[in-house]
Amino acid sequence: MEALRGQVETLKEAEVASWIPRGKFVVVVPDSDGVSSKELGLQIYAELWKEHFIIDNTILIAVRDNYLSINDKNYTDGLRKDTLELYTGFPYERGRCGDVTDIILLDQWRLRNGTFIHNANLFPLKNTDNFQGCQIRVATLGLPPYINLMGNSTVGDGNLVYKLGGLAVQNLLLAADKMNFTVVFLKPSLRIAMLEGTYEAGNLAGGRSDIVIGTMPLLPVDVSPWFLPTIPYEYTAVKWFVPCLHLVARMEKVMHTYTLPVWLTMATVLILTTTLCWGLPNWRHSFIKHSWTFQTLSYCLYDAWAVFMGASARNTPNTWKFRILFVIYVYYCFAMSTVFQAFLYLISLNRDMERNLRLLMICYIPT
Repeated sequence: MEALRGQVETLKEAEVASWIPRGKFVVVVPDSDGVSSKELGLQIYAELWKEHFIIDNTILIAVRDNYLSINDKNYTDGLRKDTLELYTGFPYERGRCGDVTDIILLDQWRLRNGTFIHNANLFPLKNTDNFQGCQIRVATLGLPPYINLMGNSTVGDGNLVYKLGGLAVQNLLLAADKMNFTVVFLKPSLRIAMLEGTYEAGNLAGGRSDIVIGTMPLLPVDVSPWFLPTIPYEYTAVKWFVPCLHLVARMEKVMHTYTLPVWLTMATVLILTTTLCWGLPNWRHSFIKHSWTFQTLSYCLYDAWAVFMGASARNTPNTWKFRILFVIYVYYCFAMSTVFQAFLYLISLNRDMERNLRLLMICYIPT
């Protein structure tokens, strides 16, 4: 049994989303190890059905009795009986309600002449149209109008019995009436959230519920490895409205880089620097002896604006006092220009991120 559990887990891990418990499985047991073949087959079938929801499986068991002579040779490490027995089970036969208490012998294979004794169907139909009134525990997940809580009551053992309605419930009740099974609703999850979905999936995987109905996302990567999804009986859609982005004018982007007080401060510094550059030479002409650049207001404004924009000035002061003032202004413009470029880069980056996010947004999501 440990070897069987390990092989099934290996299959599930290897196939992942392709794992389908509805498939046909064959379990080959080369040695019953002294256990009755029917008893061992019952253990195997119960394991596959209860733990992995595998219902359509055939178990081939060889019982070691005497050496089998094939072509006048004794195969001491091979099969030692002249027949192989094939078993299977029916969980809902005769009102068993999913409990596997017995299995049947489908057929036997004669090793001597290579034929079946009865030529029976090795994979008989396991589905039933009549569940003999068996109870089916139903978990629900969703919102009205798909799942509606109509009320609840307490039964004799103190457990709550829930009465539900809605589109998803009505489909199930129609199937219950046709297939003769009793629906027992568990406590409903009346909202669509990750926590509720995980909780109901855990109940289903743990065997506390038999089926889950409602607004369930049928994603193969999430559902197939653990559960058996049905075909959807109701469809709905969700429309997600998002604000569309619009292009921002270049001047608007530039003006929004700094706040209004910062722009006013920078304009004030530009005007004061221009005034000082023009005023100092006119007050004391000995400061600038070989250049007429700083003696006219237009040239002073031109040089101050050139430094502010990061360009080269036509002339520079030739006295150390004037140069100190000019260097301070150059460093101020350099600092403000660096901050301005950084802010402008961040604005462009945010705009690109918003555009990419808009491309990733799904405005029409079918569920």
